[in-house]
Amino acid sequence: MAYDLALAQRIRTAVKGRRDVTEKEMFGGIAFMLDGNMFVGVMKPGFAKIASGGLMARVGADGEAAALAEPGTAAMAMAGRPMVGYVLVAPPAAATDRAVAAWVERSIAFVQTLPAKKKSSGAATKKAAAPAKPAPKKKPSSARSTPRRARSSVR
Repeated sequence: MAYDLALAQRIRTAVKGRRDVTEKEMFGGIAFMLDGNMFVGVMKPGFAKIASGGLMARVGADGEAAALAEPGTAAMAMAGRPMVGYVLVAPPAAATDRAVAAWVERSIAFVQTLPAKKKSSGAATKKAAAPAKPAPKKKPSSARSTPRRARSSVR
């Protein structure tokens, strides 16, 4: 089953007019990024043992307890590991434009405190490549130190 397209559209409505927001499909869902940092996402049902799918909101470690006090929220975990600073908002708690806009603004407020991620040109690598060695200098063919011997076709 795909992610909730209506929820994704409610997020698009909430961020309409912001040029610093981008979308990226990942893990069978969609993530919304601000300066390269994910702030909300739409999880597909069944991903990471999340039966219902829903809205993933990044609220930061300091904002997690307050976010979890909201109705319809749960702590995020992937592969059995808690994702500190993220909460999952169940579909009924993100069913209106107003509810989604509140989570979007809360998440943007946190992500704006983070440094922007550098844009990569091409494929990302885990380790920085070693500096390339300069190529050896070649002499132009007209600057040879010894003359070429004429080749004879008769031997």
